[in-house]
Amino acid sequence: MLFDVCAAGLIDQGVSTSLTHWLSLDGEARVVELLNRIRASRNSGVFDQNQVREIALRGLLYKETQASRVPGTLLERLKDMRNLVQRKGRDYNAGGVSILDYWILGPDSIFHEIHKRCLRLVSLSRAHRPAEYEAEAESGLDLAAFCVFLLAYLDLEM
Repeated sequence: MLFDVCAAGLIDQGVSTSLTHWLSLDGEARVVELLNRIRASRNSGVFDQNQVREIALRGLLYKETQASRVPGTLLERLKDMRNLVQRKGRDYNAGGVSILDYWILGPDSIFHEIHKRCLRLVSLSRAHRPAEYEAEAESGLDLAAFCVFLLAYLDLEM
């Protein structure tokens, strides 16, 4: 499955990327930096795939605070993301509905979902109270999953 191939590519990116500064930021500063990255990743309708990978990593590692734990946390969160996508896929893609049918505007539809998930993180970071539904860690997983869907979709287009 192309999703799994693109997700596995995040491991190499995570090992080679320096997230030390980003991991030192507090929740709101982290999410503002993430939102800026998301908005910059789409320039004139063209997506910067390296930037999308960076965004996915930050979604996966959103609650991590120590750079030394990044490799282990990354593997654990990738596993969690795959499980989440499989569980949700059984509901969303039942009855012959293809995942591609959800993205009527192609990659722009997926980008919209990424942006929405980040705004959810902005909202949670400013609320200063626990979320009633889908906490930050889950929202980070969703954001990362949509980034991987975007990468897979872009690979399909090529």
